[in-house]
Amino acid sequence: MDKNYYGPANMFYEIRDRKIHNAGLSIKSFTNFTCTFEVKNFTDREFYDAIGFPLPGISYFATFEWKF
Repeated sequence: MDKNYYGPANMFYEIRDRKIHNAGLSIKSFTNFTCTFEVKNFTDREFYDAIGFPLPGISYFATFEWKF
């Protein structure tokens, strides 16, 4: 993500550009079952949004889908 500024007027401190690394794996077995595992921000770096609010660190997600 490119650099931004704190505050709505874009006049305050500059937020550096951000590189957030994500990874995911999806496995489909049979014809009706899918299992997905994702890791977001796996480097666990600290980032802030445009108003200075801290964004989440490392996050894990698992999804199981069964269609019938």
